[in-house]
Amino acid sequence: MRKIESAMVAAVNAGRDWHSGNTSVDVTDHGIVVRLHGNKIARLDREAQVLWVTDAGWQTSTTKSRLNALLQGVTGGRASIYQKAYVWHLMRGLDATEPYTVEMDRRDEYAVSL
Repeated sequence: MRKIESAMVAAVNAGRDWHSGNTSVDVTDHGIVVRLHGNKIARLDREAQVLWVTDAGWQTSTTKSRLNALLQGVTGGRASIYQKAYVWHLMRGLDATEPYTVEMDRRDEYAVSL
């Protein structure tokens, strides 16, 4: 995990605002929002125990890296994003209790249980 991603995950887990370079964490009344280049790529709803992730229309290696860092740091590695034949896939339930994979459409949000 990159240094900026470690700091991002620490801010999300601590529930505090943070920004560095092109990445920011904002704590709102509705949860915690993570942005990359100003685009919302994740939203954590602690009350519902759900992390919502999206590529925000930008399926780049940086977006995927930030999302995977969040998935690792917030869900304990129960989900990850990988790319196969130019298509992004979200694999949820890595602990084998509910394993399944879904193709990620651009700009759609996907829920991952905490």
